[in-house]
Amino acid sequence: VHYKDVYDNLFESIREVSLRVVNPGPLKISPLPKKENKPK
Repeated sequence: VHYKDVYDNLFESIREVSLRVVNPGPLKISPLPKKENKPK
């Protein structure tokens, strides 16, 4: 269970970074509610 939690966190972090690196422009359509909270 502990390993799964760690892997989950790591995977999410990598996914977030990947999304930012791959799509540095369209961040508004990113599936991140915390980031979408501040409208530009």
